[in-house]
Amino acid sequence: CQLHMMKSGASATLLRHNGMVRKISAPTFPIGMQPVSEVQETDLDFCANDILIMLSDGVSEATYQFIKQLLLSSNDLEYIVKNFHLIDLPILLSHVKHNEPLPKKAFFLSFDDGFRQMHDLVAPILLRKGIPATFFINSSFTDNRNLCFQHKASLIVEHLLKNEPPKASINEINHLLPKQLQVPIPITTRILAIKYSERMIIDEIATVLEIDTNDYLQNEQPYLTSGQIRNLIKKGFTIGAHSIDHPLYADLTLDEQIRQTTESISFVKEIFHLDYGVFAFPHSDVGVSKEYFRRIASANLVDISFGTSG
Repeated sequence: CQLHMMKSGASATLLRHNGMVRKISAPTFPIGMQPVSEVQETDLDFCANDILIMLSDGVSEATYQFIKQLLLSSNDLEYIVKNFHLIDLPILLSHVKHNEPLPKKAFFLSFDDGFRQMHDLVAPILLRKGIPATFFINSSFTDNRNLCFQHKASLIVEHLLKNEPPKASINEINHLLPKQLQVPIPITTRILAIKYSERMIIDEIATVLEIDTNDYLQNEQPYLTSGQIRNLIKKGFTIGAHSIDHPLYADLTLDEQIRQTTESISFVKEIFHLDYGVFAFPHSDVGVSKEYFRRIASANLVDISFGTSG
């Protein structure tokens, strides 16, 4: 009843053990952010009927080509297949809704944010290994209709790290930043700290630096298209909602939390003709009230939701 875990990256891993859910995080960069990534190791109790849920936002084969080779050559996936009982979403839903027993050492895998690499890179590898997965998508980003404000911020930071803009531009950016970010820390750190409610500032900064985020969106097509999602479903994968446009729920009003959830789930169910509704909170469900869950339950749209607050 022991599990040796090697954890890397910001996305939490969830372990249900003895009726309690434990969130396992690591203060390390996700694999793929830099050529060498540290891992945090820990030993955990892991017994029959426990559930391990591993979360991932995505991987970029174009930027970090070694990732694909790492996935293909690594024994990690083979270890998972041999030592855990892989379960898909229908099995998990049967457990939650009808109290159907789970197999020993149940393992459920999901990916958030709906990046195109889920279709082009991840899905073929999972199919080859026989590993089921659920992909959670944002309704506003599907078909590359909009670019997430945090991805815009990352484009700006990448530009600033590669170029030295005129001092006048830096001064203008400093003037645009919210008052709470008028502090003596690197400007790149402050840009990445801009909140969802202040996201229009990111567009203004991009204009100052003459960065065309729409051009990036159309040329790179970073998100899944409806056709690619249908292809994933056809191949046996399942799809869930991940909000409209990826806000931190703790910063939203209750009504906006409800809107983000119900509209994104309705979008996924209606567009892809799903008879189930599953939702993964963007960032975290920390700070989400019981009233939210009561109202979501009464809407009868969500069969199961995934968060990281335990």
